[in-house]
Amino acid sequence: MASKRYAQLIITTGLALFLGACAHDIKPSAVPASANPSAEVDSLTASVDAARNQNLDVLSPENFKKAEKSMKEAQDRRAKGKKGERILESVGYGRAYLDRAHVASQQSREQLVDVLRARELAMAAGAAKYHNERVDLDKDLKKYTEKIENGKKIDRSDLTDLQQDYLDLELKSIKDIKLGEAKNLIDNAEKQGAKHAVPTYLKEAQEKYEVAEKTIETDRHDMNAVNAVSGAAIASAQKAMTLLQTAKENRKRTPEQIASEIENRNRQIDESAALNTATAAQVTATQAQVTAREQQLAQQRVQFGAVEDEKAKLEAREKFNQVFEQARAEFKDNEADVYRQGDNMIIRLKAMKFSSGRSDLPAASLSVLSKVKDVIGQLSPEDVVVEGHTDSTGAAALNKKLSSERAEAVASYFVSDKTVDSSKVEAVGYGFEKPIATNKNKAGREQNRRVDIIIKLSQTATAAQPEDAQQKSPASVY
Repeated sequence: MASKRYAQLIITTGLALFLGACAHDIKPSAVPASANPSAEVDSLTASVDAARNQNLDVLSPENFKKAEKSMKEAQDRRAKGKKGERILESVGYGRAYLDRAHVASQQSREQLVDVLRARELAMAAGAAKYHNERVDLDKDLKKYTEKIENGKKIDRSDLTDLQQDYLDLELKSIKDIKLGEAKNLIDNAEKQGAKHAVPTYLKEAQEKYEVAEKTIETDRHDMNAVNAVSGAAIASAQKAMTLLQTAKENRKRTPEQIASEIENRNRQIDESAALNTATAAQVTATQAQVTAREQQLAQQRVQFGAVEDEKAKLEAREKFNQVFEQARAEFKDNEADVYRQGDNMIIRLKAMKFSSGRSDLPAASLSVLSKVKDVIGQLSPEDVVVEGHTDSTGAAALNKKLSSERAEAVASYFVSDKTVDSSKVEAVGYGFEKPIATNKNKAGREQNRRVDIIIKLSQTATAAQPEDAQQKSPASVY
């Protein structure tokens, strides 16, 4: 008799454990008993897939995991031919957990808006390529979303680091996509001896790569600028590689073979020039027969005007080059970086030394600001934009406000003595939205606490700039 009660106890205990393992902490969503079980399983599967595409597996990981488990249970029961009510039961639990996941995910979006925005930017930039890094960051993110879905408070002071990590991953992805080809070409050229065979073209490719890299760091979301500089870097790298191959091939040929080829090429050029001259003479003769004296005079006036326009452009270009080179020489390395970006001259100030939490101009910064004023005065720019930037220490809203106030303080200094009209000066604060270095160490944070002066020049001053002149500055662009 005792053994029978003991056996019943084992069965009862085992059943209790089984029921406890299968217990749910939620009531299942109602599913009509008349519903088609197989169709409901397919519908739940589609809903789970849609929820994953909406990132609910990250925004509400526990609820999503339970919904996915119920879905698999429903699929398994269908495959084993279980009764329809058992299949619909699993479907009901799956839908209930999905509903809860949607509610929790909205709470996560509200509390983690900056972090999630950084994650979206990283994914849009192609961060999926860096699977392991992205997964590690998502694990950190899930620690916060799990707390949110369980009604716990989160430590917001740690969110800034996670946001920065996603932004760093975005920047890494953009660089790889836009400059990966150029980097591979340059690396291969160096390995194949370009430093000795074609040093000038290798250096040009390296400089354009550096400019492109810094431009991406400065404003990764300006696709027009990013595509322009990355395209120039790729083209320059391809040119260096092509010339390297040519140089290597010529090593296998005798001087006589090379000279013969040059002579043949020159002969072709001379023949082409002679043909063009004859054709031009024919055209000129024909025009002379049908063109009146008034047309000739008009043409002369146009030519004269073109010469004058070209002269003005050359003078403006020469002035721009002169001021640019003077500025690069004037600023010390610890004061500012000076570089070109398109039609603009950028002066990145390193020596502002603002006091913590303050926006008033330190006395130590006035000498370097005076140098900037001299540059602005010489160029007579169309516009001047003063950008304030901070590191990621502290709240985002306070950093943005502080960076705006610092930018306004510098802008006010420029207009105080009419160096530039106030209508042409704009002050913008970006907080820590545009870091040029990591915020995880002191050196990186010091680089991020900066003021950038963007001097937007007239089209006349830069329209005739040769490509290499606009791209070759080695200064840091971010």
